[in-house]
Amino acid sequence: MPKHRITTLLLAASISLLPAASFAHMGESHEVEPDSIPTISLSVAKDEIGGFNVQIITENFAWAPERASQEHVPGEGHAHIYVDGVKVARVYSEWYHLNTASLDLAPGVYEVTVDLNGNDHGAYVLEGQKIEASAEIVIEEDSMSAMPEGEEMHSETMGQSESLDWLSIGAITALGALLAAGGFLIGRRTHR
Repeated sequence: MPKHRITTLLLAASISLLPAASFAHMGESHEVEPDSIPTISLSVAKDEIGGFNVQIITENFAWAPERASQEHVPGEGHAHIYVDGVKVARVYSEWYHLNTASLDLAPGVYEVTVDLNGNDHGAYVLEGQKIEASAEIVIEEDSMSAMPEGEEMHSETMGQSESLDWLSIGAITALGALLAAGGFLIGRRTHR
């Protein structure tokens, strides 16, 4: 087995472990026809356990999660949800649970915005303006968790989760290298 094959294996393993958020989507916007304008409105309710339940009410729009990142088909697609202008997720159906604890938001008032997008992630627009809806949410001091009582993350551990993710990726990559090298050595011994 050639030595460069191990390097290729490790590179492929490292790339597949990168967070999905590191890849940007750049779809062209889609100007809608006057006879088929999609509409959107939001209903946002505080969840008793934590966070908020967002209902995305649409007309002239078909949810098409099975075709996300594919070719644009007029009138179908998915949504993107933002908190104070920062994209937090893609949405593939009428309901979405906004876990505010995972976003590490301080108590205060925030604007939640949802816009409609084609399969190719291009925003639907009418006369150059995104087709979107917004609502305000209020995060109170006592509602900082979106987890059931007794399972709350403490603020000391919340900040560590990102560094633990990269630590895990490093450990998995190192383990893969050891296993690949061990397999390479075993393969060489059996072929002599």
